[in-house]
Amino acid sequence: MRKYCIQNKLWVLFALFSGIFVLTIVVNVFLNLSKVSFFKHTEKYFTQPITSGDIVYLFPDILLLGDVVLSDAQCPDQAPMVTVPIAAARISLLSSLRQKRWAVSGVVFYMPRGEYQRLRDFLLVDLPRLIAAGEKICAKDAYFSVRGARLNLGGENARAWADVLVDFTLARKGERCTLSGQIAAEGYRESFFLDKAGFSGEARNAIPDFIDGMIKAVERETRR
Repeated sequence: MRKYCIQNKLWVLFALFSGIFVLTIVVNVFLNLSKVSFFKHTEKYFTQPITSGDIVYLFPDILLLGDVVLSDAQCPDQAPMVTVPIAAARISLLSSLRQKRWAVSGVVFYMPRGEYQRLRDFLLVDLPRLIAAGEKICAKDAYFSVRGARLNLGGENARAWADVLVDFTLARKGERCTLSGQIAAEGYRESFFLDKAGFSGEARNAIPDFIDGMIKAVERETRR
């Protein structure tokens, strides 16, 4: 009897892991086949084209995107505006079931590389739209984090570009929004924190203004 119970448990475990394995393969094939149409859909929120390499689904709630590239539609022959070797997104399964759609609870960009001026211009135009889009696709509690970003200041500051690093996390919990992180350049390091009770109106508009102020501080300090 005991041996029979053990065999049943082993079969159940085998069926469970087989199901997870098959589900993972099916989801990965589907994601990579629909990748072009997915990034075509992002044109609603981005003024510039975005592409990526392979998309990998890890059971139960992680998506990995490799070689994400944000290009400049006006200058397609130039180097990309931003490249992200690895981006990770976490899906909130509970929120997805409640809202009957995919709900993202977290996104992390690892070691992005970008040109300061072009990225700054892009953020000033697109950031409010991206935040508005994030409200639609994100769970009620969600975060966006950038780890080890490197900015190329270009022009007069070409010498210092390798020393300009940016880390930050934009987090939303209910109707409260926080932005925290650090900017470091040659001989300069500054931590920052922004806390807003609301996530609309003036609070939303304050975020791109705040980021722009911090980027200008880097530019000012590295030109000394």
